[in-house]
Amino acid sequence: MKGRHNRLVLVLAAALAAALSSATLASCSPHLGWGLVLWSSPQGSLPAGSIVPVYIRSNIEKLYVVGVPRTSTKVELPLWQIELFSSRGKAVERRKQIGPYMSLYMVAARDGLPIRESPNNDSARVYRLKEGQSVKILAKVPGAAVTTGAETLPGDWYQVIADDGTSGYVFSYAMRIYDETKEGPPSVAATTNAASAQVDMIFSRAWRPEYFQKMIDDQRVDLDLFTLRYGLFADSVGHQIRIELPTVSQVFNYSSISQDGTTFSFEGTPLKIRIDAPGRIVATWTPGADALAAAAQPAAPAPPPAASTPQSSPPPAAPAPAVQSGGGPPGAGAGAQDQAAQTPQAAPSQSPASPASTQGAATQTVSSNPGTNGSAVFVELPVDPRNTIREEQIREQHLLDAFVAHGSQWKSPDAGRLLLFRSGGFTWTGRDKLPPGFLPDGAGDTGKIAFRLYLDPGLADWDGAFSMRFDAGSSAEVDMLYRFTPEGLDLAPAAPLSPGLTVTAADPRFEPAAFVSAHQ
Repeated sequence: MKGRHNRLVLVLAAALAAALSSATLASCSPHLGWGLVLWSSPQGSLPAGSIVPVYIRSNIEKLYVVGVPRTSTKVELPLWQIELFSSRGKAVERRKQIGPYMSLYMVAARDGLPIRESPNNDSARVYRLKEGQSVKILAKVPGAAVTTGAETLPGDWYQVIADDGTSGYVFSYAMRIYDETKEGPPSVAATTNAASAQVDMIFSRAWRPEYFQKMIDDQRVDLDLFTLRYGLFADSVGHQIRIELPTVSQVFNYSSISQDGTTFSFEGTPLKIRIDAPGRIVATWTPGADALAAAAQPAAPAPPPAASTPQSSPPPAAPAPAVQSGGGPPGAGAGAQDQAAQTPQAAPSQSPASPASTQGAATQTVSSNPGTNGSAVFVELPVDPRNTIREEQIREQHLLDAFVAHGSQWKSPDAGRLLLFRSGGFTWTGRDKLPPGFLPDGAGDTGKIAFRLYLDPGLADWDGAFSMRFDAGSSAEVDMLYRFTPEGLDLAPAAPLSPGLTVTAADPRFEPAAFVSAHQ
């Protein structure tokens, strides 16, 4: 009887212990379910993606007790580190949903980056990341574009969890993605460099070739060179710097960033970027200190262009002193577009016998071909280049409309028949009697007209000038002076352009071609 009594006491004690334990444990069943490990355990025994049996959940300690697969070991993990499922199959299915993101994390490249309630930069911030802090990626999700000023930042929205279990969404622009199966979090030094105030300026601003600013200041915008494709584009997430210029296209995939004063070296590439002044940087990808020192200077033998300093306000609206091409209303103001780091220069002089001398537009180049010597200067513009482009397009359209208002169909016994369209297109047929070199060799019968040119004040006997670009090829191009006469229209090839799209003279080899209205 005494032995039976002892066994009863033990049973009652065990029952009492279980009852007391239930006050602190949500469950004491030997197996609550199956868990998917979202964030690798500090001990390294359970990498993210592990599927584990879950034995105990403690609401007081906020942890699960889980088993390590293929061992008898049990470990404690925070509740947020596990997704609990009623069956192993459901945990496996969830792991498939996360897929390639299972081993991916992000680290904040600067202090204060937000985790937001939804993938939208206007949504509430639920967490503020510290510099160098990691988050776990769960999925890439669609979200709203993120802009700074007029620029749309590159990057994607990701669903993440922070290391305290906070969940939400982050935009990847100032984050670095890493795969824990291939590398650890970036070193503190690398993160500090990437997040320093100066290097952050490189990644957070829109950089355009310095000659854009020169065009804005001069109110002479060449839409061939002022285009949004040109600039320095920095991607901190993808560890990539891309430089696009009229004669250069370079991509630099770097591994880390080191700093020496105001110069940043993008390791694994020959690229260096020096912060020359607020809103101005010098990029060089030619090895050696001499190349960096020369980056702010044009390549010999071209003369240095006029200095161009970014302004804090848009350029004045006063028109340029030179006469505008055409008889239409003045333009709405010049703007800057993305392009090379210098201003257009005059084409080299040609022999009078050379037909190429008539092709001023075709031979015009960007001064010193920025980037071809391994260096270029970029600036932050004080205006949105898209507005500048639009203003120049309006100016040129006004000049075209004014020209067509004088007549759109012209004929000449010596020069054939010329038809102009408000879209800027043209056809020019029956040109057999024109002297050789008047038009480019191989020019076809159709093309587009661009009213992008300006007249030198000394050409007061002409009304304006335009570029004729034939569909036959990129070299089939000629700059043409025009004037309206009592009889009709005179056209004459222009001499090679001077800097700033300025026509200074007619080609002395040719007499103007005289047209009359085809309606007469």
